[in-house]
Amino acid sequence: MKKSTSLSMLVVGLAIPSCAPADPSKHTEALLAGVSEDPAARALSGSAGGAHDVPDDTARTIGADEAALVAEEVADIYRPFAAARSATITIAPEWDSNASTIAAVIRGVRGWFVIPRRPVLNPYLTRDVMRLTVCHEMGHFFAGFPFSRAGNARPTPDVTNLGTFLASEAQSDYFATKSCLWRVWAGDPDNPAYRSLVPAEGKARCDAVWGDDQDRRDMCYRTIVVAREWVRWRNNAEPYSVDITTPDPTVVSRTNYGYPADQCRFDTMVAGALCDPERDDPTQIPGLLPSPITGLYGHHSVASEDDSRTASCHEGFGARPACWFKPNMPEHDCGNGVGWTRCEEEDTVLATCTPPDGESRRPCSMGCVRFEDPEVEIYVCAEDFPPDEGD
Repeated sequence: MKKSTSLSMLVVGLAIPSCAPADPSKHTEALLAGVSEDPAARALSGSAGGAHDVPDDTARTIGADEAALVAEEVADIYRPFAAARSATITIAPEWDSNASTIAAVIRGVRGWFVIPRRPVLNPYLTRDVMRLTVCHEMGHFFAGFPFSRAGNARPTPDVTNLGTFLASEAQSDYFATKSCLWRVWAGDPDNPAYRSLVPAEGKARCDAVWGDDQDRRDMCYRTIVVAREWVRWRNNAEPYSVDITTPDPTVVSRTNYGYPADQCRFDTMVAGALCDPERDDPTQIPGLLPSPITGLYGHHSVASEDDSRTASCHEGFGARPACWFKPNMPEHDCGNGVGWTRCEEEDTVLATCTPPDGESRRPCSMGCVRFEDPEVEIYVCAEDFPPDEGD
């Protein structure tokens, strides 16, 4: 059978909530036309002064044309790293699309695409917010382990045509502030302005991690300020919904490959700004190894986690938050490398084991029964397969 090139397509997207101002069409059409009728300039909490103290790149709303130019600016930084993996990066706006995402897509043979769409445009989109957004999308290509399971990003036995495997959402957030933004902002004369804009707790953490490196301290301050603005843009809402002094208390039992809550994502971006990893080489994708159990790239494996260790921080302010990341997760072969299902507790509970994720259990309100297939022994919850009306 001839392989279809569609099998070499991976897609993940950044969902943007539907909350919007009273007349979103007015704002969107203005931004598509490159006109800002509702500028994002405002006094930031923690600022020593008013809105005039906020650098233009964090204060002024931008439209479609400028957003595309900012995306190209970030992509230009990463195109040489992609070329080292025989890949290309293309910014391909779809401003007519109402899909509530900006997407990272792999098409064909090592074609890496970032696709901003209409919902990206709102009154809180600034140059810095767009930079962080595109850095997140770069993270899908370069951040590595743990990998995504969203969209079409299904584990695969071969990444020859892909050149990478898309990183998970929170890992891409972490990469955006750990590896990308400091490259974008290096040498920017606006960086010192954020000394008076960053919240006190953020300033203290940046100073503790970056010490005498004033340039990195300034970029750390800027990252924390813009990460908070990014959450406001994502929600298209005026109030701040996150705070550096109130981190997400969630502790996951398994790594979350999807979208964590806003506070958790903000915590992750702050952690990225406070991580100085041993290895930061975008030509090497951390953990891009097949699982020894399933043989598939993209699975959460001990081998991938071990390979990625030097590219992240594991303690202190720069460690990935427990609200989404579970370190040292085991992988399971379920005793047979294939997996199984069975009924337990007098056939009221369905137990399943799937490599490499291991066991899970769920109650069966109508009982657990064997699926009628003589060739395989599979059990299901009866409510998942209700009888036909005529039975």
